[in-house]
Amino acid sequence: MGYVILALGLIPSVLLVMGAGQGEYVGIRTRARIAVGWYGTKMRVRKRLEDEQLVSLLRKSGLSLQAYQYHYLRIGLTLVFLLMGVVGLLHGRMLPMLFPLVVWFGLEYRQPFPMHYGFLALQKQAALERDKAVYLLYRLLLQEAVAFHTRPIGVYDMIRRQLHRVPVLRPFLERCLHDWVDDPAAALQRFGEEVGTSQAKALAHMLMEIEEAGVAVALDVLQTNLERFRADRIAAFRAHLNTRSILATALTMLGLGATSFDLMVIIQIYSGALMGATVGG
Repeated sequence: MGYVILALGLIPSVLLVMGAGQGEYVGIRTRARIAVGWYGTKMRVRKRLEDEQLVSLLRKSGLSLQAYQYHYLRIGLTLVFLLMGVVGLLHGRMLPMLFPLVVWFGLEYRQPFPMHYGFLALQKQAALERDKAVYLLYRLLLQEAVAFHTRPIGVYDMIRRQLHRVPVLRPFLERCLHDWVDDPAAALQRFGEEVGTSQAKALAHMLMEIEEAGVAVALDVLQTNLERFRADRIAAFRAHLNTRSILATALTMLGLGATSFDLMVIIQIYSGALMGATVGG
């Protein structure tokens, strides 16, 4: 009888232990599945926020925004206009409901949406500023090579000494110096590609030559390309003047057109009033 009672007590205990073990195993599997799903979602969101295309567009456009900041700005503006649309809808106006769609697609940076071409326009303006800075950096490096001709210093030190003098290029140069230890040639090539102008790539190529051949040839390499850089700067300046003259001409024509339109309106009003007075008389 005692064995029966013992068996009756053991069987439920074993079942409870087994059930608890299975429940714990199921719980672990569930938590693991949730963790994997959350990690996958987080990685997809991070990949979206760190889109290389957007990073490149922002960097080449000269904007200080980070990719995730641009996404947050886009989402925030869309939500604001969505709220305005809902308020308008409550007052019987349907048109404001289109505003969030306009904002969302208007700030899409991929082709063929408008913001992509806005970034391209900003890149052109930023490229002009960077070319000025590249030419300034080139002249500063040339002065360094002349000043230290008898005891030349390395390319790394030449660049580091000029960081504060070219603030437009400073982020690019700092990344270049950061990667210098691993591979100077790759760091310089990346600098030219990130700045994205022909003069930056030419300067990067010159510095590669100096780094590979030795700092003793720095003055010769830099002086050899002096005329080329001058010619590029003169061509860029002339192109800038031509653009300004075209813009000024267009604005002048618009002004003349608006003035002519106003004169025609005034003449028509005066003629109408005169004819009305004649008929009335």
